[in-house]
Amino acid sequence: MRRVHVVVAGDVQGVFFRASCAERARAAGVAGWVRNDEHGRVEAIFEGSGDAVETMIRWCHEGPTHARVDEVRVAEDGSQALAALQGDDAPELAILDWMMPGMDGLEICRRIRESDRLLYIILLT
Repeated sequence: MRRVHVVVAGDVQGVFFRASCAERARAAGVAGWVRNDEHGRVEAIFEGSGDAVETMIRWCHEGPTHARVDEVRVAEDGSQALAALQGDDAPELAILDWMMPGMDGLEICRRIRESDRLLYIILLT
């Protein structure tokens, strides 16, 4: 079982990226969710077999016909998630898995708190 957090930047809102992504994921047997974020990007969690999740990541690099994908960021563990949350274009809201490999969600919360950065975090179990 593989679980990743994906953020797709470019012209990806208003072009059926989210709906197409959800449809592809269902067809591939991948669980998770997909949403538009406040910065014009699409964010997703994919969970499933390694091959199925890799198929979704590759699809995100292309997207639907009218999308223009500039960047795809993938985080598989807590260290990668923390690095993404500390970047200049980090979101104001993060949804984290409590039990991530490498560094759990609680440790990420501690480190963000130490940095004095304002970030709203929802922890899922």
